[in-house]
Amino acid sequence: LFYRYGVKSVSMDDLARHAGVSKKTLYEYFCDKTDIIKRVLEMHCQIQQDKIRSIGCSHLNSIDVLIAVTEFIVAEIKDTNPAFIYDLNKYYPEIMRTFVESKDKFVHDCIIQNLHCGIKEGLYRTDMNQDIIALIYTSRMNTLAQDEVMKFQDFSYADVIKELMLYHIRGISSAKGIKYYEEKIKNETPLKS
Repeated sequence: LFYRYGVKSVSMDDLARHAGVSKKTLYEYFCDKTDIIKRVLEMHCQIQQDKIRSIGCSHLNSIDVLIAVTEFIVAEIKDTNPAFIYDLNKYYPEIMRTFVESKDKFVHDCIIQNLHCGIKEGLYRTDMNQDIIALIYTSRMNTLAQDEVMKFQDFSYADVIKELMLYHIRGISSAKGIKYYEEKIKNETPLKS
């Protein structure tokens, strides 16, 4: 419900009704709405991280992993009401801060792992500082998620994410990686909506 309608507009009554339990039962398992929000966010993040890890452990090469992860993220974004992030920032800043720190570490580690694999495969440049690339990527994603970035208001968040990933792929790819990616573009539509 939170992801669909935002945090502020969902009451404890709504949560109890949606769960098919009484409000009293809800309070037997959760201290308050803040506790529910925190636990729902933790669970959702764990599910997302597990999915991203499974993509990373698949038989795909590093470029295909980036594309598959981006397609997954775009699908997740499409199902999330922007009010959810806004409400977390405004009404639950401590939960949001903890979430962002955890997400940033996970994303940084995933990008570093992807860069190592891509370099081994010969698809990525060897002359880059991997920590800086991971930090730039994480920072760009966070900037896009902030409400005050109005330059992108004429575009869907999903389209911006897809373009960011294409930009990232082209920036880190070796000649072999760019050739692979160009062939991929010719033969299929990368980053499906």
